[in-house]
Amino acid sequence: MKKSTGILLLLTFFFVVIVLVGLFATVAILVMQGASPHILGGKRVALVRVEGLIYDAEEWIDQIKDYQEDGTIKAIVLRIDSPGGAVGPSQDLYQAVCDARQQHGKIVVASFASVAASGGYYIACGADHIVSAPGALTGSIGVYSKFLLAKDLMDKIGIGYETVKAGKYKDFGSMERPLSPEEREMMQGVIDDTYQQFLEAVADGRKESLSKLLREWNPSSVSGNYPFTDAVRGILGDFQEKKAQYDRTQASAPVKDATAESSDSSKTQKATLQPDEKTILALAKELAEGKIYTGRQAQQIGLVDKIGALDDAIRQAAKLAGIPGKPTVIEKKPKEFGWLDLISQGLAALTAKTNYSPLQYRFPY
Repeated sequence: MKKSTGILLLLTFFFVVIVLVGLFATVAILVMQGASPHILGGKRVALVRVEGLIYDAEEWIDQIKDYQEDGTIKAIVLRIDSPGGAVGPSQDLYQAVCDARQQHGKIVVASFASVAASGGYYIACGADHIVSAPGALTGSIGVYSKFLLAKDLMDKIGIGYETVKAGKYKDFGSMERPLSPEEREMMQGVIDDTYQQFLEAVADGRKESLSKLLREWNPSSVSGNYPFTDAVRGILGDFQEKKAQYDRTQASAPVKDATAESSDSSKTQKATLQPDEKTILALAKELAEGKIYTGRQAQQIGLVDKIGALDDAIRQAAKLAGIPGKPTVIEKKPKEFGWLDLISQGLAALTAKTNYSPLQYRFPY
């Protein structure tokens, strides 16, 4: 009887050990894969790497959606190393970042590596905070579209097209002829509207920092011209004049209750003129125009909040999320592919029909 009891206890012990080892292994795998076991608490920061051209944002969007549903993850850091890409995917990723912040209460910090330009900067405008390497290439706020023109070459080698169409503009952008004035006007209208959408995202996402620049800009503290071009200086100077006039008006305004004003220091503070949306948008437009900046230059003009590396962005995200101490950083690891996977992917790429928009939020290099 005692022998059977001992065997039963031993089997029970081994069973418990196997279960615990399996549970530990499962948790470890989930953490390595960037998944979210809630037993680990709420000190975690998720890292999403947005690298390369932005022509398909689904993988990054799926990561953000997974993290935004996880209560143990308080902040998301976007490590951006991208010159941008197509308009649609850039806007989709930007919207995913905004949703994570506004609808799910996540802190989002963007971290700029070597390049975070055009569409790469667009998505960062949805973040709470932007940390950039000092020499990162950023900005390039604009949109463009290119059409191949090969009419002269086709004439030389005797190749041409016969086009049958219904609709005056249906074959615009065809390589065998240049755009007509009407087609160019139409395409320019599309480009302008897409550009305006970019500017609105910048003005909205960087409203606080651009407002601060307008309020606190001091021309004597700026050396050199770029990035403070004449047009940028004009907008900043005009607002400074309005602010100075407003301050003088406030200073000369009579105080109704001197006793009450002197007893409460907060009441003695005069209101400060704040930039309106029109002024902020005008400043954003002058900072845009496809211009590029280093991370340090971008900080000077309010397009970047802080200079630092990825670790600085992680610490900033933890600070904004109220995470004490050193946070746990999780990241979804890329899947490891074998040679069969590579062959199947190559065949899929050959047969795939991928449609890219001609509208580009991309730094063209």
